[in-house]
Amino acid sequence: DIHSPTTGPPRERLGNLLLLQLPFDDCQLLNLSQSALRARRRQYLARDQLLELQQQLHDQAQQRQKEVQALHQTRKMEAVGQLAGGVAHDFNNLLTSIGGSFELIDRYLQQGHTDKLGAVLRMGQEAVTRAARLTHRLLAFSSRQSLDSRSVDLSALLESMPLTDLGGAIRVHLRLPENLWRVQADDQQLREALDNLLTNASEAMPSGGELTIEASNLRVDKARLAHEGLASGDYLRISISDNGQGMSQSTLERAFEPFFSTKPVGQGIGMGLSMVYGFSKQSHGHVALHSEIGRGSRVDLYLPRDPGNVQPQAKTNHLPAPMDW
Repeated sequence: DIHSPTTGPPRERLGNLLLLQLPFDDCQLLNLSQSALRARRRQYLARDQLLELQQQLHDQAQQRQKEVQALHQTRKMEAVGQLAGGVAHDFNNLLTSIGGSFELIDRYLQQGHTDKLGAVLRMGQEAVTRAARLTHRLLAFSSRQSLDSRSVDLSALLESMPLTDLGGAIRVHLRLPENLWRVQADDQQLREALDNLLTNASEAMPSGGELTIEASNLRVDKARLAHEGLASGDYLRISISDNGQGMSQSTLERAFEPFFSTKPVGQGIGMGLSMVYGFSKQSHGHVALHSEIGRGSRVDLYLPRDPGNVQPQAKTNHLPAPMDW
């Protein structure tokens, strides 16, 4: 069918169309046909190249996904190996101490030196206590310890802790506002978590420095849930900061891993921060660590407010943006 440019369908509906002026000769038609065929071959070539590129990108994406999964599996196995190795190493030391105590007790009994049993028994008991403490920290990290949650007055708890024992060259600043909310937590586990954080902060300042402990009431709204991993509600935020050595980014990423430590072998088992992490999660709270080499560190521990402690007049804060470390 031949349509007039004015009466026929619009050109857009006809697709790839060349208009020929009548009359036309055979040579012109042949040239136009060859040109159209070359154009169509280029279209098919471009389509095939695009499909090939898409397939290459798909294959690369799948390969990248496999590499990421393999890397994740490797890191997971490294973490499991580190945990198992740390547990085995520490318990082997403890068992050696306990076994040595039994051997000495047996020897002294055979020799009739009962007067020497007291010191050996104390040595064995200390090893058992260290084993129980290690087990407790492992349970804390895995969030499987038994918690005796109750209403805790943080101000009274901090004031009862021996903060002056952190070192004479370390100046401790305690900033606790009035009308501070009580928290819902296990007071003994909270005390141990704070003790671990204070010990880490003081060890980061071997030549002395400033250590600041502050607390504030905090209301978490929905806008901050994804960032801090907290459910909406009322929390008490405990911040412990120092101006010590700080941590590198690689150390910061592994700081909460059990048995990870930058200290020499025999100087700490690397369970302090992992215990704090597990305690915070089991208490329905959160812990965040901020640090940079040469600029010190800050740990923010969030714990839920005691639901029975309703004080409408208490000053509340909203969750701030992370500090620019």
